[in-house]
Amino acid sequence: NADESTTSTSPPKSPPSLPLQISPPKSSPGVENSPPTSPTTQQPESLSPPISPPTSPSSDESLLGSMEFAPPPPLPQVDKPSALRLANRLYNLEGFKKQDVSRQLSKKNDFSHTVAESYFQLFDFSTLTLDLALRAFLAKCILVGETQERERVLMYFSQRYLQCNPHLLQSGTFRSQDSLHTLTCALVLLNTDLHNQHVQMKRMAPKEFIDNLTGLNEGLNFASDVLLNLYTSIRNQPLDWGEDNGGDMGQLEQPGDFAPPDVVGGGENAAFSANPLNSTNSGAALPIVNLSGHQAGGINPFLALPDANDGVEYKKGYIVRKCCYDANGRKTKLGKRGWRMFYVALRDLVLYCFKDEKSSEQPGAFSNPQVALRIHSALAHKAADYRKRKHVFRLILADRAEFLFRTANEDELDAWVTMINTVV
Repeated sequence: NADESTTSTSPPKSPPSLPLQISPPKSSPGVENSPPTSPTTQQPESLSPPISPPTSPSSDESLLGSMEFAPPPPLPQVDKPSALRLANRLYNLEGFKKQDVSRQLSKKNDFSHTVAESYFQLFDFSTLTLDLALRAFLAKCILVGETQERERVLMYFSQRYLQCNPHLLQSGTFRSQDSLHTLTCALVLLNTDLHNQHVQMKRMAPKEFIDNLTGLNEGLNFASDVLLNLYTSIRNQPLDWGEDNGGDMGQLEQPGDFAPPDVVGGGENAAFSANPLNSTNSGAALPIVNLSGHQAGGINPFLALPDANDGVEYKKGYIVRKCCYDANGRKTKLGKRGWRMFYVALRDLVLYCFKDEKSSEQPGAFSNPQVALRIHSALAHKAADYRKRKHVFRLILADRAEFLFRTANEDELDAWVTMINTVV
């Protein structure tokens, strides 16, 4: 009993502790065993593929990212006080001649735009008819430069005229600034037709003038009495844009004294004198290209050919052409309507038609008005109603002359139509 009590009361002995042993990993035969690693440094084997550290982006990608999120640069601000000072000097002809005014106003940039608007704000055309307002402006300015530059100046004039006479817009006399601009340009062309001494053909009649402007008042017609009054005013007193009374330039040509340029080149054009419209030889051949009736190259200030050295060439290539209507909608004579191959070059607002590529490379080729079609205010479109030949587009000029052009395929047709309309 004593032994039992002693055994029962004494705490049970724990088994002797054994040192923790970790067996080294088994190695494959023929491979040396690596020294054992401590349990704390051993990493469990990962089943996922190793992840490579991220690489720094290339310089191009960094530049692209900075361009994507960088704010746009601030737009340059127009110096309005300087523009206003220049406008006042141009208006008062302080240090400038009349022809300098047009050069300054026709430039295509923000500063010149501000100068032009400030310049025309100095005119008050209120209660003036369109012809009187145009005379007041041309008394201070001579229209010079390319066609689009002159038209840009007259666009500012049209804008200011409607600002001074808003009732004409509200009443529908002029349905938009564009329609007024069209009529203003037509008056300048009419002035040349009626008063140019070098044009020996029949002068434009009042009915022709009115018919030429049909539907150009935003799809409607201008009032006949308004057009008739304007025609009478220009017929009785020509517009004066050719004399600079200030400065040392002396006397410039009057609007009726523009001399047509000499015809250059040879071949079919050699039979023409300096002014083909003055020819009295009834047997002389007609020019290769219809020159839009009254508007022989260089006579009208809107029709001066672009500089042969500075002209922008948009498209060129061989194309077949047919004349359908001459100027003012007169149908082309039967013997002149046939299809003919030309080497055509679209340069600025002129479509040059040469008999071959070699002719276009001759000196002075692009100074020849006889091969030039002026496409200002023209329209080109696919001739869907013409079914005798494929890939044909129609070109209608501002004076209602009309031509058909046949291309090699549909893609070339679309390219010519798009390019002509874009340039116009």
